[in-house]
Amino acid sequence: MKPTLVANALSIATVSFDISQEPTGLPENVLALLHEIATLIERYLEAGEEGTIDVFRLPMPANDRETLKHTLGTGEVEASVDALGRTHAQETGIPGVWWVSYFNTSSEVVAEFIEISAFPELFKAHQQDIRSGLKRLRKHLSPPAAP
Repeated sequence: MKPTLVANALSIATVSFDISQEPTGLPENVLALLHEIATLIERYLEAGEEGTIDVFRLPMPANDRETLKHTLGTGEVEASVDALGRTHAQETGIPGVWWVSYFNTSSEVVAEFIEISAFPELFKAHQQDIRSGLKRLRKHLSPPAAP
């Protein structure tokens, strides 16, 4: 039985990705990573366990990395943050699979990850930040102090 991932984009279109052992024309490196991604997605769905693959440090030719990126496709959501260099996350064509790139101040890629999660960890608000935001909001909701 071949594993098949099915991705729905807002229930408008369905895209099927057949990741199998059969010859696909994809490089072996790419096939191995697609299998690893499928396993990480299964873990996420079954146990809520998020996963990360450091694609920047993998001994993989640049054209294989681009083939992997192209095979995963591009989703609808992306986010960026600028802090000591830009960080950019792009949802792939498979929901829950994110391509996250970190750049230095010279705009050179210094790290690249595939993250399996609902949303990349870097962009999630921390509890203390949320508490601070609530305090600021409450100040706006409080009646002004009498002079």
